[in-house]
Amino acid sequence: ANLPPTYVQVAEHDVLADEDVELARRLADAGVPVETTVYDGMVHGFWRNPQLFDAAEVALADAAAFLDRHA
Repeated sequence: ANLPPTYVQVAEHDVLADEDVELARRLADAGVPVETTVYDGMVHGFWRNPQLFDAAEVALADAAAFLDRHA
């Protein structure tokens, strides 16, 4: 419950997507401010490949905006 605000990015087709969503739920249940974004159609690690996935730039911008809001 004493964790800082947390941002969880979920790639829709990541084999760990359910675990990401569960993590966000548990954090929220514990009173941690949490924001979650699901990137439709994306696979694990998409954010590292902006040349392949347009959503990579969006995901990086979303993460930067979260940090700006909580810095």
